[in-house]
Amino acid sequence: MQILSVTLHNFKTHRDKYIEFQPGINAISGENGAGKTSLLEAIAWVLFNYQGDYAKEDLICNGSGSARVTVRFTSNYDARTYEVQRCTQRGYTLFDPQLNERLPYSRIKDEVLPWLKQHIGVAATTNLPQLFARIVGVPQGTFTADFLQSAEQRKAVFDAILKVDDYKLAYKQMNSLRRYAEDQVDAIKSQIAQYEESLTEWDELQHRQEALGEEIESHQQTLKQQQQTLVTLTEQRQEMNRQQQHIVALKDHYQNVSQQIRHQQDLLNRLEQSVEQAQQAMAVCITHRDAYEGYQKTEQELQTVSQQQQHRQKLQDQYRDLQNARSKQQIKLTQLRTQLDGLVKTEQDLAALEPQIEQQFELEAQLMQRRENLEHLQQRQLERQALEQQIHQLQSQAVSLEQTCQNLIKLQAAVVELEELEEKRDRIQQKLSRVNAARQFETELRHLVEYGRSTHLAYASKRQQVVRDLEIAMAEVHGPVPELMLKLRSSLDQEEGLTNSLVEGLEGILQDLASQTNEAELTRTVEELQQAITQRYRWQGELCQMESLQEQLHKNQQQQEYLQRQLQVLGTTSEQQAATEASIEDLQQQIRNLGYPREKSEILHRTVTGKSQLEATLNQLLMGQIEQDQALSSLTKELDQFQGLDQVQAELQQRREKYQPGYGLYLQHQNLAAQHPQLLPELATNQAEMKQLQADVKAIETRLQKAQADFDEEAAVALEHQYQTVRSESDQLAGRLPEMHRRLDDLKKQIQTLNTIAERRNLAQSQLKTKEKAKRFINFARRVYKEAGPRITEQYVGAITFQADKLFRDLIGRPNVALEWSRDYDILVREGVNQRRFINLSGGEQMCAALAVRLALLKVLADIDIAFFDEPTTNMDRARRESLAEAIGRIKAFHQLFVISHDDTFEKVTENVVFLERNSV
Repeated sequence: MQILSVTLHNFKTHRDKYIEFQPGINAISGENGAGKTSLLEAIAWVLFNYQGDYAKEDLICNGSGSARVTVRFTSNYDARTYEVQRCTQRGYTLFDPQLNERLPYSRIKDEVLPWLKQHIGVAATTNLPQLFARIVGVPQGTFTADFLQSAEQRKAVFDAILKVDDYKLAYKQMNSLRRYAEDQVDAIKSQIAQYEESLTEWDELQHRQEALGEEIESHQQTLKQQQQTLVTLTEQRQEMNRQQQHIVALKDHYQNVSQQIRHQQDLLNRLEQSVEQAQQAMAVCITHRDAYEGYQKTEQELQTVSQQQQHRQKLQDQYRDLQNARSKQQIKLTQLRTQLDGLVKTEQDLAALEPQIEQQFELEAQLMQRRENLEHLQQRQLERQALEQQIHQLQSQAVSLEQTCQNLIKLQAAVVELEELEEKRDRIQQKLSRVNAARQFETELRHLVEYGRSTHLAYASKRQQVVRDLEIAMAEVHGPVPELMLKLRSSLDQEEGLTNSLVEGLEGILQDLASQTNEAELTRTVEELQQAITQRYRWQGELCQMESLQEQLHKNQQQQEYLQRQLQVLGTTSEQQAATEASIEDLQQQIRNLGYPREKSEILHRTVTGKSQLEATLNQLLMGQIEQDQALSSLTKELDQFQGLDQVQAELQQRREKYQPGYGLYLQHQNLAAQHPQLLPELATNQAEMKQLQADVKAIETRLQKAQADFDEEAAVALEHQYQTVRSESDQLAGRLPEMHRRLDDLKKQIQTLNTIAERRNLAQSQLKTKEKAKRFINFARRVYKEAGPRITEQYVGAITFQADKLFRDLIGRPNVALEWSRDYDILVREGVNQRRFINLSGGEQMCAALAVRLALLKVLADIDIAFFDEPTTNMDRARRESLAEAIGRIKAFHQLFVISHDDTFEKVTENVVFLERNSV
């Protein structure tokens, strides 16, 4: 991989900068503050997603909205050239200049970072920011720091780089897989147990199936025999039923014929009565025939008279309508004549209004002028009110700003406490971080105190007993207790006092530890302090606004002064406005006094314009009146023809009333008399049918007596009882068989289900073997991962030692030295028979050794042939600086190196020098 160029736009101190790089050593120099480190930070931000402790806003140049960096490089994957651009707002943009097209990748985590790892030449699981921070671009002044730490601290640093914990993590993560495999095995065993439990009834169900099948077969044979017997009985029963039905049919026929004879007799009686009534009706119709015919003739004449009356009524209605229309036209004629007379007077009034109209025009012109003046004055008044309102708002705003400034001044004392509160919070957080150790120490100390107290009590009791025994013995021998025993008891008492004091002191320490291990209380105190610190940071942010608030207050005062000047320029307009309003009212009163002649003239003009139309309407109405008079004369002549029509109608009505009784009797008997010719043949036919029915009933009675004599009632009852018994038994058997078949089917289904369960059990047993095999493999894999970490680490350390040894000889320039990186990550240097640890090396040797190991890490772990050195010669004298520069210049295993230096040390070993000036644009 080779970095060809970098372009910076508004990145930290760089406004617009384009820099090209060459293979070999690229020395980046310049005075302090020129942005040398920012250059490497830009490359790290783009290619390694490394931002350090900076926020996104810290990357943007002051006064700019965003920062943008473009890096052009040759890929380690396909040896092609690509451009990678990153912006604080738009994110990543990948570009292929050879194809002149943008690559379709924009999501950092899912697309951009995998693409960068592939083309940089590192594994897909590599943490790019950590790779840059620990190996590729070690921060300034930390080259040798990691190697000077204790063994435990070195282990934490380099275990993370060598990914030693990945194997432990894999071992732990596979624990859930192990539990899953065990759960799978247990679940299958549980299933097999359930299957075995379900199969306990298998044999019993098969025995029940066989017994039920035999019972069904026996019932089916019995049912077959009963069905054959039932067929014979059915034939005999059908014969008996046929004879019985024949007797019933004869009885029904006999009853039907008897009923027909009774019905026929009733019909003959009614026909004879109807014939007699028809003969009487014929006599009545012959008597009143003349009255019937006279009534019909008179009715026809009355219809003719009624039609004439309707025609007369129609003519009378037309005559009345014409008279009403003529009356209305006469009224309209009168109205039109009155309107024409009024129009003549209106023309005279128009001529009289002309002088007043001219006067009204003059007054209205003056009124318009006054109103324009009033609007101008009102506009000035509105402007004045708006200015006064703005001044009032500015005054309120000024009061609010002054109050806010005073409140902020009060907060300064609280903000001063911020540093003290943070120190207090940090101390308590340190206590929290040491809670576990303090608890362990408290437990051990408490155990020690309890053990010491119990041991001391037991030992003191024994010693007191020994002393008492000695006193008794010596008293028996020497009499009173000698002074030696008194001193011994005094010594024992002092020792016990000291022991009790020591125990009490330890208990006091335990009480202090109890307060220090109260994690809930410490956490609550930290939260309270954090809230107080957060509040004070908020107040500090508000205090930063003090200058802005004071500037706003100054601008507010200037704005008030400007508005006051504008208000004075407008002056007062109330008196002018009142005078103008009075003048307008006076002009309006003069126009009202005139009576609005112009408006009256317009109304009169609109009235006069309709005079010609009124005259035309009048002539049209006069012509219509003449036509109506002619129509009335014609209708009068037609109505004269119908005189005497009412008298003729009265005479005809009297004649109709004379014929009315005879006409009614004729109509009443007319239909009955007309039926007489049809009734006589019908009477004869019914008399013949009556004789035939009487003969039929005698023949049916003879046949019925013979059929009853041939039928045996007792045999029929016995046959029916036998038939019902056999049929009932057969139905019971037939009814039980479906239920037995259903039970047999259920047993078959249960047995089939158990067969399926047996198959599943066999399958589960097969799966159990597979799952147990997988479980054994997972346990083996976990054991391999557990043991692989240390072995892989040894391999890494060996490979890195091999690379670092060659690099160290190139850097140091002495072929008889050897470098070894030990398992605890310490650097050992052998020269001849002497061996020195890293801590015992000189400053230059330490720098070369640390540089060799870090470059070896880069070669072995990442396969990257570029590296970045930020001020590697810090705190070195000139001789050491030149020596390190010559050593780095001798490195041949890396294609491209970037070295930042504030002097010309590295300019002597390379021609690729990038010089940066401070505040470059």
